Amino acid sequence: MPLVGQAARLRRPSQTTAVLVMCVILIVIFSISLNGFLTLGNLFALARNISILGILSLGMAVVVIGRGLDLSQVASFAAATAIAIIIMNAGYSTGLALFIGLVLAIAIGILNGFLISVVEMPPLLTTLASSLERAWDASSAAAGSLMLGAKAKTDIQALLRKPQLQ
Repeated sequence: MPLVGQAARLRRPSQTTAVLVMCVILIVIFSISLNGFLTLGNLFALARNISILGILSLGMAVVVIGRGLDLSQVASFAAATAIAIIIMNAGYSTGLALFIGLVLAIAIGILNGFLISVVEMPPLLTTLASSLERAWDASSAAAGSLMLGAKAKTDIQALLRKPQLQ
């Protein structure tokens, strides 16, 4: 009997092995069918793009280890990025725009955490609703900055201006 179990384990690859084999197959197919796929520039571009997913997956791993669920992570990332880009396009420094985007992402996470832990809303519904709302915010902000152009720049400047006491 044990021999049959060992033989079955030898024939059926693990999930990790299956993913590795599929990656190798796709690399071979893409390198044959796409000119310049295995160039150094393309490999660096792939690594840069995948690094964003790696950072997001680390955040998701923390949530899953804590036996939670977060469906709003990608939408929060998109909303914070969209706002940061709009602020940069309005003429402000990259550092300030990234700081505001980071503060926005942290605020979204704190709000979700508050609603789940203190108000005791179900995590699935809370993060799903937050995800939909963040996606709406990001698309509205991007559309607004495209349609308003210079008006969006003056609106952002008005928001960020220090209040003048008279």
